[in-house]
Amino acid sequence: MKRIALLGATGSIGRQALEVIEGHPGLELVAAASGSRPIDGLAPLTQVGGDLVELLERAEPDVVLNAVVGFAGLPATLWALEHGVDLALANKESLVAAGELALAAQRRGEGLLLPVDSEHSAAFQCLEGRAPETVDSLILTASGGPFRGRSRDELHDVTPEDALAHPTWNMGPKITVDSATLANKGLELIEAHFLFGLPYEQIEVAVH
Repeated sequence: MKRIALLGATGSIGRQALEVIEGHPGLELVAAASGSRPIDGLAPLTQVGGDLVELLERAEPDVVLNAVVGFAGLPATLWALEHGVDLALANKESLVAAGELALAAQRRGEGLLLPVDSEHSAAFQCLEGRAPETVDSLILTASGGPFRGRSRDELHDVTPEDALAHPTWNMGPKITVDSATLANKGLELIEAHFLFGLPYEQIEVAVH
């Protein structure tokens, strides 16, 4: 039985993870955290806001799924990697802000670092067992968001509401706006650099 700590339980990834955990007899949800929404009764240990590291220390999980949005997810990432706890990482900001620290923590703890984001998860599965120097290039895909195909002049008058109308995904407002401006793809490029040990010039983005 794998003991799971789910951080970011009420977000899109968190909700999908709950469905997987509930349908898998080999997984046990021992702790859940939310940024602001109540989650009473979701797991033996629940928390809204507060210190995520303290929650993890109490829960003693085998796997941490970090789906927290933003820099707030970094302490939990470092804790899991330092303690050799397998980390399913959906918090790309951890690697963007502190990739070198995170990889150093992983080397010390010797736990698994598993990317959750779709592109990185697919790349991880394709590259498993391959040394970085054997890879010529890595291509990340992008939909182009709601503004794909618009001219520079047409982009002058876009509104936040326009940005939130993502044609493919139903995400939270921050990630949706970051996707619309392609800022999110820039973060994903940095994340891929640290995850796969590839230089930036070997990582490309294809809008299709």
